[in-house]
Amino acid sequence: MSSSSRVCTTLDLAGRDGPDEDATIVCLDLRDPALTPPGPRAGGP
Repeated sequence: MSSSSRVCTTLDLAGRDGPDEDATIVCLDLRDPALTPPGPRAGGP
């Protein structure tokens, strides 16, 4: 099991292939409560 809870991806805001000058790296923490859907494990109804 991976101990990493972070997922990173690269978004090319220019929408074209080329230098990475327009690329933005976005990381999401899978343990962020905002990303967890309501449910028994999240303390939801």
